[in-house]
Amino acid sequence: MAAASVANMPAYNYNQSLDTAALELKYERSRHLVDIITKDENIRKLRFDVHVLEDDCDELRDLLAKEEDRSDKLEKIVNGNLTRAEEAEAALQGLEDEVVGREQELSTLRVGVAPDDIPITTDRRDSLG
Repeated sequence: MAAASVANMPAYNYNQSLDTAALELKYERSRHLVDIITKDENIRKLRFDVHVLEDDCDELRDLLAKEEDRSDKLEKIVNGNLTRAEEAEAALQGLEDEVVGREQELSTLRVGVAPDDIPITTDRRDSLG
């Protein structure tokens, strides 16, 4: 029956149906091409973003390397200053120990010697008297 209805269909309607089908196919093809172009454009944008991010990453790596070098230098300076401070503290402690020892020695000498035991020279006696 479908074949009969196609045969009965006027030529104008038949051509119009064929034109409509052809236009629908063109529309689908165009839509498909637009989708492909859109996807290609998105891929191009993503590739550009990847290159920008790689460039940023390289710059950040360079900056990190510089900062690590700077940090290493500062760490060496701090360690040097810390070593000098520790050496100065040790020297100060040694001097303080020496002062305490001398004070004890002086105190011992003062206790062991009575004022009458101190020999006074004649020149000093004359100047005192």
